[in-house]
Amino acid sequence: MTTVIDFEDVFNNSYKRILGSSTSRENDFFDYFYELFIGSSPLVEEKFLDVNMAAQKMMLKQSLIHLLNMFATKRIPDGLDDIAAKHSRKGADIPPSLYQNWLECLLATVKKFDPRYNDEVELAWRMICSQGIAFMTFKYER
Repeated sequence: MTTVIDFEDVFNNSYKRILGSSTSRENDFFDYFYELFIGSSPLVEEKFLDVNMAAQKMMLKQSLIHLLNMFATKRIPDGLDDIAAKHSRKGADIPPSLYQNWLECLLATVKKFDPRYNDEVELAWRMICSQGIAFMTFKYER
């Protein structure tokens, strides 16, 4: 028997549990993610040397909304092209190989902050993020 998963619903519920209504919890989530991600490789650490982390956290929050919208509508959301251009070879030169690393650090963070994290939650996050990662890597050389 095949299990049907509403990825949008599972993702949204997980995201709500993670961020809740507390600004400090939201800050803890993004702080933990960036601690993991920046510590995951010397290249990532190098890319973040002169980055305004407050702005970066806001961009990640917006990016997660873009990823969910892209998954839900099957359209490239306004603003994602700009993000891709900023990350392309001509921009910050974020190589496609770092996106899998980004995703694994994001999932480790979700696991830490979502008390109901399980295989279904992990799969929902992977599904929501995968189209955006494909888009970003596609746009890297363009």
